[in-house]
Parts: sequence; structure tokens; C-alpha cells
Amino acid sequence: MFLKKKKKKNKLLLTKKIIRKISLHEVTVTNTTNALYQERLIKLFQLLFNYQIEITAMLLSFKYPFFYPRNKDLYPKHALSNIMNKLKGKFSDILKKEF
Repeated sequence: MFLKKKKKKNKLLLTKKIIRKISLHEVTVTNTTNALYQERLIKLFQLLFNYQIEITAMLLSFKYPFFYPRNKDLYPKHALSNIMNKLKGKFSDILKKEF
């Protein structure tokens, strides 16, 4: 009895095949709903990326509470809730317009 050696699969070749299949699939999307959902997902990710910069800017502009103890908005808890509320408002407005 002869034992057959298992062939090692070339990983690079496999990934190329997978990429080719994906690209062919994207080109031949016949279902319009799939295409629409893809476009919406892309838009959503672009929006998230754009607002990621704005979120970091908001967090960086956030002041420390012990400088102005009288102003409640400058305490960390209140400041974070304010930022979250602003972002919720912006996102809901944008999502209503875009989708």
C-alpha cells in the first residue's frame, strides 16, 4: 500500500481565487435590494468615519471640572452625556436624510 502525500495548498493562490470570486460577485449583483443595502452600508461607514474625527475633537475640547466647579456641564459625567446627546441628535438627523 502506498500512502498518498497531501498536497499543500498555496494560501496566496487561494486568496487570489477568493478575491476574484468576490469581485465577480460584486459585478454581477442582479438583485437591486442587495446593491442598495451595499450602498447604504458604505454611506453609513463613511459617516461614522467622518464623525469619529468630530467625536475625538469634542472629547479633546472637554475641560476639567476642577477649573470651573460651578458649571455642572464641565463635570465629566455631564460632559459625556452632553456629547452623547449631541451625537445622537446629529446621527438621527443624518440617518433620516440619508436613508
